[in-house]
Amino acid sequence: DIEKEFGKNLSLAALFQGATLEQLAILLRQKTDTHSWSPLVAIQPRGNHPPFFCMPGSGGNVVYFHQLARHLGNDQPFYALQPPSLDGVSEPFGSVEEVAAYYLQAIQTLQPSGPYFLGGHSFGVLVAFEMAQQLQKKGETVALLALLDLPARLPGSAPKQLDWDDTRWLTNIAHILEMLSGKNLEISYESLKPLTPLAQLNYLKQQMETVNLLPPNSGIERVRGIVQTIKADEFAFMSYLPQEGYQGEITLFRTSEVYQDELGMLGEIPRDPTWGWNQLSSQPVEVHVIPGNHTTMLSEPYVQVLAELLKL
Repeated sequence: DIEKEFGKNLSLAALFQGATLEQLAILLRQKTDTHSWSPLVAIQPRGNHPPFFCMPGSGGNVVYFHQLARHLGNDQPFYALQPPSLDGVSEPFGSVEEVAAYYLQAIQTLQPSGPYFLGGHSFGVLVAFEMAQQLQKKGETVALLALLDLPARLPGSAPKQLDWDDTRWLTNIAHILEMLSGKNLEISYESLKPLTPLAQLNYLKQQMETVNLLPPNSGIERVRGIVQTIKADEFAFMSYLPQEGYQGEITLFRTSEVYQDELGMLGEIPRDPTWGWNQLSSQPVEVHVIPGNHTTMLSEPYVQVLAELLKL
């Protein structure tokens, strides 16, 4: 077992078993003691171009960016960011603004000044947009803001408030994990309801191990970290309203299959081709329509189209 061997609690980055030995080696090289833990994951650190920083969907899984990094080529450094709460011990962030400020601090240790190249997928779209706004307030330039498949949250489009019990939350967290990984966990509200909270977590762990979303015999704090992080991300998602007046250019990559807002998190989805992002920026929004859906756009063969259009 890698965790016992190396004495490390590998983050969610290592879980999604697209992880090759090379990727696990990269992750094991990341310093993970509390003083030097960094949210930066170097998926592809080599190359002479300015680094591209990409924010993942809910729960902070970064390994699913591996194919995109590969198609962008060996000369394009590619870094993804993940939250410390995945260790199951650290407190999750309470807002998109907090996540953005924390990630900015991390990327500025690697690249102290702009122009910055930023991207985000799903929940990471909101984080990337907020990072771009915070950089703009500091007088920095953002050369690219690539938003992957998320409609804008606009004033007056507030989503419904969720009054779910813990079992409903866990069922929907399992659903989000399914959406991001393309695996079927076979978890329902009915199957979880009779179980104690710890037994529910163990059941989720067991199902994730069965479909290779977790290494065998993972610690329960690993699963707790994933659950707490996704739950915090969803609350941050619902309470975030981006400010208008972004001065930079936005590039939106939408999928050809209609965005499925299964959990009702987005409220009203804007109908215009820019999905409402034109209302938040003073510049015209560049829109590319990519084949595939919210998940498969980052997998073969569709990811090749995305990478081609994204070439920095």
